[in-house]
Amino acid sequence: MDTADNNVATETGQAPDGMDSTNGGTAAGAVEAVVDDAHQDEPTAEAPSSTGEGDEAPEAQEPIDVAAVARDLLDEILQGMGVPATVQGERQPEGSVRLLVEGADMGVVIGKHGGTINALQYLISLILQKRVGERVRLIIDAEGYRSRREQALRDMAQAYAQRVKESGQEAVLDALQSYERRIIHNSLADDPDVFTYSEGEEPDRRVVISPREAEAA
Repeated sequence: MDTADNNVATETGQAPDGMDSTNGGTAAGAVEAVVDDAHQDEPTAEAPSSTGEGDEAPEAQEPIDVAAVARDLLDEILQGMGVPATVQGERQPEGSVRLLVEGADMGVVIGKHGGTINALQYLISLILQKRVGERVRLIIDAEGYRSRREQALRDMAQAYAQRVKESGQEAVLDALQSYERRIIHNSLADDPDVFTYSEGEEPDRRVVISPREAEAA
């Protein structure tokens, strides 16, 4: 692991293994720069001074625009990768943040089998949590990749569910990210013949599709 990866691991607890090999070094360096900034931006806690009963209450802090923070993080990393792109960010009604990346070379952002965009999403989520002090569900999309992936996951869920119904045996899917597992669970939540659950530890946590009769046994 090189110096950049070590710095990322220090900040996030994970190394950026999902980065596309053709841009891995550049991407890791870009993340390192953001991580350094994150350390510099961390506020230093100070004990409030007390001068007596007449002390005024401390001013309330302004709410953090989480979508803007996430957008700026991704924009900075993409600039460090040398990828010309625009990033739009929006807080969704349920509280998640969705970032949309647009540009001429989105293949670099997405990466092979979505490896780069997944790594960016994971790393930025961890850095974002440190900056805003709360866990925020983040989704990064480019060229409709997430929409296509979500449809592919729903189709896969139905296909595996059919196999489970025919064989009566559980099906264990490949390891998926948390938001992808959620799509599988939601796709089969109303199926009367199968149920789903997750097992294992991150990053190898998997969805299991099981016949409903096994749940009653």
